[in-house]
Amino acid sequence: SFPLAVGTGGSSVVVINSISPSSTPRSDQAQVVSIAGLNFDSSLTVRVVDPQGVSTQLASGSLSAVTNTLIQFSVVFSKIGSYAVSLVGATGAVSNAVTVSVQ
Repeated sequence: SFPLAVGTGGSSVVVINSISPSSTPRSDQAQVVSIAGLNFDSSLTVRVVDPQGVSTQLASGSLSAVTNTLIQFSVVFSKIGSYAVSLVGATGAVSNAVTVSVQ
């Protein structure tokens, strides 16, 4: 069997399967993050919500790689706690969120 995702309006549902790294030390330096999943495209923006709830959107122009199954981008994890990462489509639809734990 295989998972079946059904979207609306003829578009496919964006699904995040994993994020790497899933945990990392706190740093003031940007680091490369990779998201693996399904139905990615260059219209997506990456939403990063820090441990205090502050949301940052990274538009496709700031992503270092985009394929149908992989997105790479750089982000600074400067606060200790959990960061929630999700993808936002052009229609405003939001993917599932994955967490990066920062120590």
